[in-house]
Amino acid sequence: MASLYLNCLPASCIFRFFCLVLCSAHAFVAPIQAARPAAVRSAVPGLVGDMAPMGFFDPLGFSKGKTLEQMTSYREAELKHGRQAMAACAGFMVQPWFHPLAKDCHITHPEDPLKTLYELPPAGVFQIVVFIGFLEFLSVKIKENDTYAAGDLLGASELVDNSDGGWLNFQKRELANGRLAMMAIMGFWIQDLLYGTSGDLLFAPLRAAYEPGL
Repeated sequence: MASLYLNCLPASCIFRFFCLVLCSAHAFVAPIQAARPAAVRSAVPGLVGDMAPMGFFDPLGFSKGKTLEQMTSYREAELKHGRQAMAACAGFMVQPWFHPLAKDCHITHPEDPLKTLYELPPAGVFQIVVFIGFLEFLSVKIKENDTYAAGDLLGASELVDNSDGGWLNFQKRELANGRLAMMAIMGFWIQDLLYGTSGDLLFAPLRAAYEPGL
């Protein structure tokens, strides 16, 4: 009976009827609350590291629930890895072009730093291990000072503190460069393992295409 009545109505009336029903039903639905913006996380007090444009960057939440002592240990590890990565990147870029000791050390592939590792004589490996051990010993002894700061192997924190703007900026630059170098050295390793070279694979083919004489 209802369907027969609806068939007798014009299409415009039927459309308005359904709109009225939908609007009436919407009145009984609880309104959806607008999502509140997430609170901005603050930096770890006592540590340098907040930098534009990311600010306090901790997407995996490693700092959640950690004490300042634990975060200082994390920062020391980050600084160590960053410094090693910066030195490794410099080695990857300089060694293929400048290797004065390669012949004396019986290195036949100085242009490839990864192959050099396999050719390095035991005496060279021993020197590297001793030097790393010295740095680790130094890092343990320097922690005995009351003014020790994470990664401060030379005791600079005894001469200047974070109230100095220049020293603060220097620490931030070291962190930023170390983080960039850790990503860069992974790129060097992966390219060398996949293609057997740490040289330019991006711009050299482009130059060769436009300058055939190269």
